[in-house]
Amino acid sequence: MESPKNLVLCMVFFVIISSSPTPTSADLIEDMCKKVPLYSQLCVSILQSDPHSVHVSDAKGLAGIVAEQALAKAKETTVAINKLLQSTKEGWLKSDLTACAGMYKAAVSEHLPKAINSIQMNNISQAINLLTAASNDASDCEDGFEGAPGVSPIKDRNDAMSQLCIISN
Repeated sequence: MESPKNLVLCMVFFVIISSSPTPTSADLIEDMCKKVPLYSQLCVSILQSDPHSVHVSDAKGLAGIVAEQALAKAKETTVAINKLLQSTKEGWLKSDLTACAGMYKAAVSEHLPKAINSIQMNNISQAINLLTAASNDASDCEDGFEGAPGVSPIKDRNDAMSQLCIISN
């Protein structure tokens, strides 16, 4: 599901990547995260807590760090989905989780690794497309639970994954 929000986020990513570096990593983090106002506090928190961000001298490096965090979250979510699939007996939940497993498989094996590589290779348009696809994987997974007899057991994970993709995007 493509949304206007994703187009705006793609533009934010372009601005982040093309912005000039600032003198210190703390300033760089603040500058980058201001460009994602909806998630600026989360962005600052993630980057300040990552020891690699101290050694990064440009926005491209910070975007790569957040994309790596998104990949880690996607892998964790895949494990959680598989555990839930093994333990649930409810048909609707198995069906929705199976669909999510496919979406997260695409995020983990294709979208996010290729996005990280695209960031490293400075292929901004490809990185934007892949990060948007990964964000859509999480959003589409969550959307699959709409109208279900129960609630999504992975809503927080889907939201976190989507937010990480948006920030690195």
